[in-house]
Amino acid sequence: MTKPAALFVALGAAAIAFVVAYAYPAFASEALPWYYPADHAWVVEVRPTGVAIDLYARLAQACLAWSVVFAVALPIARRRREIGPRAVGLVAAWALTAIAFAMLFFAWTLHYRVPVPVPSEVR
Repeated sequence: MTKPAALFVALGAAAIAFVVAYAYPAFASEALPWYYPADHAWVVEVRPTGVAIDLYARLAQACLAWSVVFAVALPIARRRREIGPRAVGLVAAWALTAIAFAMLFFAWTLHYRVPVPVPSEVR
């Protein structure tokens, strides 16, 4: 039972890293690549100046964090002789708590966001 438990612990740690890395740019002033679909251009900046998408950069950052943490956590978890059900439960609880907090944060942020229409050019 140690191998499946070690895999579960590593996946749980990686899930926590994914959530934290995905939500981190919302809390910190971190420059990210933003995609401007109207201009078909990428710009690295903290806040966009127009209609832009940062989803691709956030997902890339989160996937990189997931990969690094999983690659580090799996060998460490496999070295443990016994991973009990309490440890597995704690990892699951931490992962679900991180996911719930991130979802609630983004729901809160989007609920109070007031969209400002972009002026369109008349030709």
